[in-house]
Amino acid sequence: MIRSPWLLFAFVFASSTWARASEPVVPVAPSELLSVLPAAPQDWTLATSEAETSLDQWLRTRATRVYKVATPPNGAAAPAIPANASVEISITDTGGYASTIADFADFKPGKTGPLERLYISNLPAQVLSISSDEVLTQALAAQRFLIEVTIKSLPNVKVDAWLRLLRFDALHLPATAQTTLPVPVRLALVDELHPERNRSYTVHGGTAASNATP
Repeated sequence: MIRSPWLLFAFVFASSTWARASEPVVPVAPSELLSVLPAAPQDWTLATSEAETSLDQWLRTRATRVYKVATPPNGAAAPAIPANASVEISITDTGGYASTIADFADFKPGKTGPLERLYISNLPAQVLSISSDEVLTQALAAQRFLIEVTIKSLPNVKVDAWLRLLRFDALHLPATAQTTLPVPVRLALVDELHPERNRSYTVHGGTAASNATP
């Protein structure tokens, strides 16, 4: 079993013909992408867990989970943690559509103002200090998957530790990916914590906003 997420990525994508495709591919389903995100670690709770597909110039899938420090048991001392403290992890399957990953074209490490570009576990990444207590890290895997980790009011929490929890073995990637959008396109929202919000609808042409049909 391949335990390192980055070694797993190397194994999966090196053996997939679409990993070398020059045209974008159809992204994975929301529920499948959501399964890549980790469950809440010990001493953390899951505040948000949802994924959805959207259609603009190309189809894409985005999965997001928000984690907060768990409330201690009754009688235990509460940690001095701000109410807005959280870790948010999102993965967007861009399908490799060029404009969605343009920030990583001709990638070179360096720092410009609050933005630093570097490699994290061999992945190109950029780290942006949004404020004194909020840091956003973006990393690109396989020229397709955009990983975003936002850490708020938790200065001792390191992004590397959360990246290691990603479960890329949950992806079931075909040997040959589909490069033509299906007609009609089916869009969906999956909310694990509030399943009553789940929905799906089809788009027969144009953009989802103007052509969505329940």
